[in-house]
Amino acid sequence: MSKPAKTITLPRLGDIRIGQTIGLLIIVAIAMALPFIVGMIPVVPYRSVFSGLAFGFAALGVAMLLRHLHLVSFGHAAFFATGAYTVAVLINHFEITNLFLLLIIGTVIGGVMAMIIGLFVKSHLAIFFSLLTLAFNQVLYALVVNSEFLNYTDGLTLRVGGQRPDLFGVVPTLEFYNLFLHYFAVILLAVGLYLMWRIGNSPFGRTLYAIGQDRTRAEFIGINAERYVFIAFVISGTYAGLGGSLWALYELHVQPEPILHVFRSGEMLFMAILGGFETILGPVIGSVILGYLLDAMHVQTTYYHAVTGFLLIAVVFLLPRGIMGIDFEQKFAAFRDDPTVVVRRLAEFGRVMVSKAKNSKQEIQQLLRWK
Repeated sequence: MSKPAKTITLPRLGDIRIGQTIGLLIIVAIAMALPFIVGMIPVVPYRSVFSGLAFGFAALGVAMLLRHLHLVSFGHAAFFATGAYTVAVLINHFEITNLFLLLIIGTVIGGVMAMIIGLFVKSHLAIFFSLLTLAFNQVLYALVVNSEFLNYTDGLTLRVGGQRPDLFGVVPTLEFYNLFLHYFAVILLAVGLYLMWRIGNSPFGRTLYAIGQDRTRAEFIGINAERYVFIAFVISGTYAGLGGSLWALYELHVQPEPILHVFRSGEMLFMAILGGFETILGPVIGSVILGYLLDAMHVQTTYYHAVTGFLLIAVVFLLPRGIMGIDFEQKFAAFRDDPTVVVRRLAEFGRVMVSKAKNSKQEIQQLLRWK
C-alpha cells in the first residue's frame, strides 16, 4: 500500500490588525526617541543601539532564508561588509561624499555580491548551502585583509579632508549628522519591515514556503526552485548590504575584523533566532539586544563569546520561538492562575538538561566503544 502524499502547508505571517498597527506605531515612536532615551541611561551606549539597528537589516535577511526556505546562511557578513567597504572605497578613492548616493550604491553592490554568490549556492540544500556561504565569506575575508587597495586590516576611514559625508552639499555637525542618520535608519527599517511582510504574504513568499517545506514536490508541480531561491538570496543579501552601508556611515571607519569575520555571520544568525525568526520584527529586536550585550560584555570580560554562547543555549531550550515568538498573554494568564508554574518550568528545564547530558555520555561511550 502506497504512502499518502505529503501535504504542503503554507502558513501566513499574519494580517495587520488594529492592535498590531497600534503596537507597530508605538515601536516606531520608541525607535525615534531612542537617541534621547539612551542619552538618559549612561550604561547604554548609543553606538550599541545603532549598531543593533544596522545589523538588524542583515538579521532580517538571514531570517528570511531561514523562515521561508529553511536555509541557514553563514555568509551574510560578506554582504554586510560589501556594503560597508563600497561606501569607504567611494569616499577614499573616488571622493564621493553625498550620503544618499553612498547609501544607494553600497546597497546595490551588496545585492550584486549576493547575486554572484547566489549563482553558486542556489542549487544546494541543508549543510552544503551553509558550508558554501561560509566558504565564500572566508574567501572574501582573506582577500580583504591582504588587499593594499583596502588598506589590509587597518581598514579605510570615511572622512575626506577630515570631513564627514555631506547632506546635499552641506557638511552637518556631528550631533546633527548622527541624529539624522538614526532617523533615516529607522525610516528605512520601517519600510524594510513592511516590504518583508509584503513578500511573506505575496504569491512569491507562498512559493518560497512551498520550496522550503519540500523542494522536490514543489519542482514536481512546476516551480523553478533554483530561480526562486536565487531571487530570495539576492533580496536577503541586499538587506545586509543596506545595513552595512548604514553601519559604515555611522562608524566612519571600516575594518574587516568587526564586520567580515565568520563570527559576525554566526552572530547575525543568532540575532534572528534570539528575536524570533518566524516573526517580522523579531530579528531586529534580537539584533539590538545582542549588539548591546556584545559591547557590554566585551568591556566586562574577555570571555564575552562564552556569555553569548550560554545565552544561545538558554534561548534554544527556554525560548525556541525567540523573544517575539512568546505568547505573553498566555504566559501571564498561566502565571496569574498558578504562580508556581515558573518553578515547575525551571525544574523541567533542569531535568531535560540532565537527561540530555546522560544521553550524550552514553552516545560518546558507544562511539568510542567504552565498556
